[in-house]
Amino acid sequence: EVNGASNIVGIMKANKENKMIQTHATGLVLNLSTDSKESAASVVENDGIQAVIDAMNTFDAESEIQQRACQFMALVGGLDAAWAKRIRDEKGLSAISHVIQ
Repeated sequence: EVNGASNIVGIMKANKENKMIQTHATGLVLNLSTDSKESAASVVENDGIQAVIDAMNTFDAESEIQQRACQFMALVGGLDAAWAKRIRDEKGLSAISHVIQ
């Protein structure tokens, strides 16, 4: 069975400095997470929260990455309290705060 979330997050981790890949992959994990809670769980279980936070921190001036990442974290954090805690624990709120400033 192909795990799209695992593949996307793996590509994000392997290409942390590639703006084009991070832009599209952040959009893909957002889109995948909007499909269903199970799809969102697959992203979270494959370390997608940290991958998105890393993209935010690496490309802090890229509005498209920032917008998609914030939407992803709002969606995922709203779906499950444990995921919201994970976002806080992995410094996601700090990344969001940096974007707002």
